[in-house]
Amino acid sequence: MFIACATFPKGFATGIHNHATQAIIGVWAGHEDNWLYQSVGEGIVSCGTRRVDTGGVLSLGPDAIHNVHSPAAAGAGRYTSTWPTSPRSTATSGSTPEDRQPVSTG
Repeated sequence: MFIACATFPKGFATGIHNHATQAIIGVWAGHEDNWLYQSVGEGIVSCGTRRVDTGGVLSLGPDAIHNVHSPAAAGAGRYTSTWPTSPRSTATSGSTPEDRQPVSTG
């Protein structure tokens, strides 16, 4: 099991990524917006947004792809717990989420 604690500054974004394992994300201060994606063929498509407020929890399955945004008006304090089973991947940058393609980092 891996547990991380992080503070995201105002306006921060992680970039599109997956954890390649189940992840439990909790917010202990502020809030964050998780832009969710689904793998389709060789690319990804947007499938919604989930806000996690202070005290809230988001559970992601091993196939989940997301991009975490800390709103410009407030930062976020969060923790992530994962059970590593395979390499994490990330997406290349593009002008829109639809332009981004998953690539392996590991």
